[in-house]
Amino acid sequence: MNGLKLVLLLCAVLVVALLLRLHERGPIGWPPAPRSLRIPARGERPALALPSMASSPEHVTPQSAIAQLLAGADSTPGPTAYSARRARQKARHGRWVSLTPVVATRSVSLEEDAKIVSYYTVLPNRPVVVRVVGPTVVELRARLDFDPTMRGVQTCDLRLREDGRPFGDAVFMTTKAVAASYTDLRDRVPSKVRHFTCQLGRGVHALEVSLVRPARGSAEVRVSIPKAAASG
Repeated sequence: MNGLKLVLLLCAVLVVALLLRLHERGPIGWPPAPRSLRIPARGERPALALPSMASSPEHVTPQSAIAQLLAGADSTPGPTAYSARRARQKARHGRWVSLTPVVATRSVSLEEDAKIVSYYTVLPNRPVVVRVVGPTVVELRARLDFDPTMRGVQTCDLRLREDGRPFGDAVFMTTKAVAASYTDLRDRVPSKVRHFTCQLGRGVHALEVSLVRPARGSAEVRVSIPKAAASG
């Protein structure tokens, strides 16, 4: 009898233990409850933010109708209206002629593909100003100057003004150029070139290019118009 009682007691203990384990894990074959996904309320910042367009390379923050061209968009018709696609098509019809600024801190020579071209330095609070007679398409080439402390990808922000009015911010990310170098700036390395185009309306325009970022850096710019417009 004692042996039978011991066996029954052990069986009871095993049953209780099994029931407790099943209670903790839930019914056999029952899948785990799915995790709930919380949707942020209106105006609430999500936990993980997607990258914004402002961090993408060559992004332009429009400040006026003209600045939309720098962003690569079409504007509504008007005296300063433009089409980025038409501007690029016009640019293919002839050669470009570089304009000499009426205001510039200095000029530098850049050598690339066995050719030497002139750029003009833009410093904080020391812009480059060129005089342009419209109507014409205008091309801006820009390079950031890399000093010995700069590594990897860098951001450059150029602010443009037309006749003293806001024109737009050309913001682009760039790296050091591989095949280009300055012949007269031994302590600086040029970045890869970035191109921007726009079309100015009829009349004489003062186009100003200033440097916003880097705050203590420098950049080189080159403003050109089609040869046909320069000779006309």
